[in-house]
Amino acid sequence: ALAQARALYSQVEMPFTYEPGFSSNALEYVGIYVFLLVLICTFLMVPVFSSDYQTQADQILKCTRDGKRRLAVSRILAGLLLAGVLYVVCMALFLLLLNASFDFRGLDTSLQLLVSVSVFLPLTVGQMELLIGAAGFLSLLATAAFTLFLSGRMKTVASASIAAFAFLILPMVVYMILGGNIGNWVRCLLPSGGVGLMNSFTYAAMDTGFAYLGNAAIWLPYLMLGAAAVESILFAV
Repeated sequence: ALAQARALYSQVEMPFTYEPGFSSNALEYVGIYVFLLVLICTFLMVPVFSSDYQTQADQILKCTRDGKRRLAVSRILAGLLLAGVLYVVCMALFLLLLNASFDFRGLDTSLQLLVSVSVFLPLTVGQMELLIGAAGFLSLLATAAFTLFLSGRMKTVASASIAAFAFLILPMVVYMILGGNIGNWVRCLLPSGGVGLMNSFTYAAMDTGFAYLGNAAIWLPYLMLGAAAVESILFAV
């Protein structure tokens, strides 16, 4: 862990750069907005399959030539595309309005001056915003794919909605009640492990937390992104 921390921190450019007009709250706003977008997209994915089970329309669709695998693949791709486009457009507009309300010059401020000198990442505030947005997009794909997986297993929209919401907030619950190394592994490996509040990628990237497996140590943001990348493919197929 110490070697990883030193390797990351050695890339930080010094002296630090500071431009007035920006606040660390802006980064928190981006993280919260990521959670809201993932929440909205999650509920958009819920009825994709479960609504057909509830109305028994799936019995009719399965009798058609392309009503099984091809239709399922088309729905999964359409759902992920819808969620992805919605996320990118909304996030771009949000960042534009957010930065305009503060000051675009402040985007060049070193992250260490705005947050803490112990931050590992050699980034400016503007680069950190983009990183949070990109990490949120990956978490969105993982969460949306998992929600589609649940939708295909639940017989009603209500049960699918409850299950999807429970898994969405589960990382936050684990963060609050289960600390230590086990808690870090559990919450980071969940599809929505990168979104939330204090448990999110935003705070993990500005912290020094590691997950340990024997003598190996993994920085929590790496674990979150790696798990989301694998799960976005695993649950989509």
